[in-house]
Amino acid sequence: MITALFSRKFSAAHRLKNDDSVCSRIHGHNYSCIIYIEVMSLGEEMFVIPADTIKELVDKKYDHRLILEEDDPVVDALAHCGTDWFVLTDFSPTTENLAMHIADEVGKAVLEYGHRAIKVRVQLSETDTIMADVTGTHNWRKE
Repeated sequence: MITALFSRKFSAAHRLKNDDSVCSRIHGHNYSCIIYIEVMSLGEEMFVIPADTIKELVDKKYDHRLILEEDDPVVDALAHCGTDWFVLTDFSPTTENLAMHIADEVGKAVLEYGHRAIKVRVQLSETDTIMADVTGTHNWRKE
């Protein structure tokens, strides 16, 4: 087995629309993300996946964006400002859900890159005290 690790940092805002705490307000974090990708062997290029692919999946997607559920009323309220800075999700953008989503996206990308048996682990922290750790060999398939 070979494990590649990627460390990414990004700044993003979100809100938890169904939360009764201050997290229901739009607020931001400086996220830290460590991605572990385990494969059976290396491909012809001799690496697990290009680092640029991870940058596309994490940095370019989330950095300096507002992450909202697609049915959040805030989306309509802010749409007049343009939506190119939004990331709309079909899930509540909690740390746990974001970590699962990143793991799913990375898993699909690794399969598309040509690996078969993989395991992906994502550690995502939004603060020093709020973190999620998602590990799994998921049902990633080429569609």
